[in-house]
Amino acid sequence: MHHRDNAMFGAIQFAFWSGFGLIFAFLSAYYQDIGFTTVQIGLVMALVAVSAIAGQPVLGLLSDRIGAPGLVLRNGLVVGVVLAIAMFLTPRVLLPVALLSVLISISVQTLPPILDGWTMEVRDRVPRLDYGLTRSMGSIGFALTVAFAGRLFDAHGIEWMFLGAAAALGVTLVIVTLVHRYHLRNAPSVADATPQPVVAGPPPAIPWREFFSARMIGLLVIFFLAFTAFRPVQVFLPVLFRQVGGTNQDLGFAFSIMAISEIPFLIAFTFLVRRFRDTHVMLVALVFFLFRIGIHSFATTPLFVILAQGLQGPSFGLFLPASVHLLNRIAPAGTRTFAQSAGAIASFGLGSMSGSAVGGYLVDWLGITEMFLVMAGVMAAVIVAYVLLFIVFRPDRGSEQPTAG
Repeated sequence: MHHRDNAMFGAIQFAFWSGFGLIFAFLSAYYQDIGFTTVQIGLVMALVAVSAIAGQPVLGLLSDRIGAPGLVLRNGLVVGVVLAIAMFLTPRVLLPVALLSVLISISVQTLPPILDGWTMEVRDRVPRLDYGLTRSMGSIGFALTVAFAGRLFDAHGIEWMFLGAAAALGVTLVIVTLVHRYHLRNAPSVADATPQPVVAGPPPAIPWREFFSARMIGLLVIFFLAFTAFRPVQVFLPVLFRQVGGTNQDLGFAFSIMAISEIPFLIAFTFLVRRFRDTHVMLVALVFFLFRIGIHSFATTPLFVILAQGLQGPSFGLFLPASVHLLNRIAPAGTRTFAQSAGAIASFGLGSMSGSAVGGYLVDWLGITEMFLVMAGVMAAVIVAYVLLFIVFRPDRGSEQPTAG
């Protein structure tokens, strides 16, 4: 049955990340096309990031308490489809665009940790369900979609990204519903979209003290600082392309290279984590983040920028499954979906908000090349802190062994 589970969850990831890419890969380019300034782009992108923070802990806790991440996922997809269509129809002025961007972020950017939590929960019961393999299908969907989308947007207008996203999220909704029904018929023990039966007495207390251990807090701080440094690479990539003479088609190719480069590393993660500590795989990812950020300060042509996106694979392509694995392992039982949400808040939420806002001001004050150099320095400091906290002075020395994935 695990082959069917891998295929079903892979299809969900493919469709979801196709829709996600259509919105968030081109969002800052859309703002630029409708006349937002660099500071406005940075601030609105920061609002987009922080708005997800409001929804992620609530949805994560709700999923853990009722045992229904699949149900939460379906509802979020319905709202995302409606809001994407509304964004296509809205006037291109700051306030309504910013408001709808925030609402889309709350409904769509909150869903990846819910999907990850659902996948890891099913994986606990179907051990050969491969998170890295299924998530690689998301990268393939992202890559194929943005590669074709950039050329279409140059020809017909970038605003069509929202209708395309609505269609992709709608397909995701259909597949999630079918997977839910399949598990109800064939594997009720893993049909986690079915709420747990109500029992007498209060629900068990959430072990907050155990959850917020020194290791968890340290890991979340590392995630926050790493994405403060990394996020401007993605947010201001359209600005860099304009500076070196690129187009929306070039931007689409760049995002496609990013996603394609992730695939072999997502697939290889299961092999790597069986032979090395997950903390060491994370260290490799952070080192490549440093290279990924710093290389943009040397960009002079669109081709250079496009090729530089190949470093997405050994950086983010390893960081993503390593972070999901670490959070799932460190978090106590009953808090694992919330742990995925907390990790997303620290990185994609607070870290992205901080990186977007700070990056925008650094571009205005120093220039985009100097901004990349500053952020590379931040990432170097993150690596030093990570080595000290998790490699040199880790609190469970001798007990942390390579796992079976």
